[in-house]
Amino acid sequence: MKISLHAYAFGPHGGWVPTYLVEEAIKRTAKLGYDGIELDAARPHVWPYDINKEHRVAIKKLVKECNLEVPAISGYYFGMNFSSPLQSEREAATDYLVKCVELCNDLESKVLVVVPGVVVYGTSWKEAWNRSLDQMRPGIRRAEELGVYIGIEFVNTLWSNLVTTSWQAVDFMNECHSDQVKLVLDSSHAFYGGENIVDVVQSFGKDLVHVHFEDCLIGAPETRAVPGKGDVNLISFYQTLKEIGYDGYLTVELWGSQPEKYAREALENTKKIISCCK
Repeated sequence: MKISLHAYAFGPHGGWVPTYLVEEAIKRTAKLGYDGIELDAARPHVWPYDINKEHRVAIKKLVKECNLEVPAISGYYFGMNFSSPLQSEREAATDYLVKCVELCNDLESKVLVVVPGVVVYGTSWKEAWNRSLDQMRPGIRRAEELGVYIGIEFVNTLWSNLVTTSWQAVDFMNECHSDQVKLVLDSSHAFYGGENIVDVVQSFGKDLVHVHFEDCLIGAPETRAVPGKGDVNLISFYQTLKEIGYDGYLTVELWGSQPEKYAREALENTKKIISCCK
């Protein structure tokens, strides 16, 4: 399996981490030795409303010159809530989803990572669920037209209160009724949520289209850690991915005040994990 770095390491964040334009993020990722980069559909990276046709061509050219691939693009769901009680926000989220699918196609990325939304106070969970399904349908239709996969990522309850378990993610995927809607598994989110990640892979591995590969420290305020520096049995996780025939990327999604230090350690440790399973 190839290893990619999530561009979140280089922004977009607040002032507590270094933030770079997408071109610099691509160059730094290549210099670190990764095989690919998972881009963020957010400013100052590849916000789809900012990146015109010429800029997309230039980004794609730079990626190839750096001997990288873009295995996935992450949607930025803050302020883009499919399940919002505000019609204007729901419509904005739907338009953004369509634009992100088209961005994936233009940058030759086969997966768009999507968090289906959050439940806003005063809205029932079921109402939010149904709104998200309805609002995502135009994006799903566009993904079917272009051959892009929409990967549903379930996240822990620090980040959302709608789709927070593997079972919910599978149910949501099934209710989308599309072969272009699959699953994204983030090992830190699953572990933090109390799930056995090996069981998740064995149960739902046939629908996995992308993997975020991080560790997690029990009791720590931050839910993710450099692979090999937490409590997740990543060797068993990787071995199970191999056993079920997953051949996609492992994306390291980390951030902090020293992104290149963390990224370098993560790549080295992930390679060690892979070598243990040969």
